[in-house]
Amino acid sequence: MGATGGSMGMPGWRGTIQSIEPMTRQQAGIGVGGSVGAAAAGGAMPDAGAPSDRVYRVTLRTEDGGMQSVVVDKAPEYKVGDRVMYSNGAFQRQ
Repeated sequence: MGATGGSMGMPGWRGTIQSIEPMTRQQAGIGVGGSVGAAAAGGAMPDAGAPSDRVYRVTLRTEDGGMQSVVVDKAPEYKVGDRVMYSNGAFQRQ
């Protein structure tokens, strides 16, 4: 199965990036402060400074054929088609 366990019960997935969609925090359903909403949506906690209004919805096709979407605060360094692992709130290329 494609899912792996992360620390503190956070889910983990391996798969291929299907899309990266820039959007505003409001479109993603994240409040201005962002910390609670971003964490609940699977994104990283914002930096200590004022968060940007821009976030990115990353959609991943998992190894078991499922789809998972995660909202992240920073522009990803990976691209559509890259094989990645998502664990502990972060993506890593494989």
